[in-house]
Amino acid sequence: MQYRSVSDLNEAIVSNLGRIPRDIDLVVGVPRSGLLAANLLSLAINVPLSDLDSFLDGREFTAGSTKPIRRSRDPSGRRRVLVLDDSINNGNAMREVRARIAEANVNADVTYAAVYGLRNRHPEVDIVLEIVPQPRIFQWNFMHHLVLE
Repeated sequence: MQYRSVSDLNEAIVSNLGRIPRDIDLVVGVPRSGLLAANLLSLAINVPLSDLDSFLDGREFTAGSTKPIRRSRDPSGRRRVLVLDDSINNGNAMREVRARIAEANVNADVTYAAVYGLRNRHPEVDIVLEIVPQPRIFQWNFMHHLVLE
C-alpha cells in the first residue's frame, strides 16, 4: 500500500515547481481533493486560486493583503490557467472537467495536471508530478477509502 501524507503532497508540488508553466495566472482545483493540492500550489507560486465551479462562473477566491499577487495576464485578456487534481487513475474525473471547460467556452489557455499518477504520462493531463502505483491511499481522503470497509 502506497501512502501519501499532506506533507508528501506539499513536497511533491514544491519539488516540481520547475515543471509548472511560469505564466500561469490562475490555479483551479478539482473538487474536492484537488482543492487541497491547488491551494498549496497557488500559495507556492503566488497566483490566485479558484474551484472549478467558480472558474466556470468567472470568479476566483479573494486574497489577503500580505503580498501582492503576481498577475501575468495576457494583454488580450486571455488567461493561462492550470487545472489541478490531487491524483489521476483512469481519467474519468478529468475527462468530465475537460468537457465542462470546453462547454463553457472560457477565454483561457488551460493546462491540466495531477500531483499523483500511475505513470508519468496520462492522456487526460499534460503534467503528472509524481508516480504512485496502486494500491495507494492519501491522508486527506483515507476515511472514504474502500480499504476501510
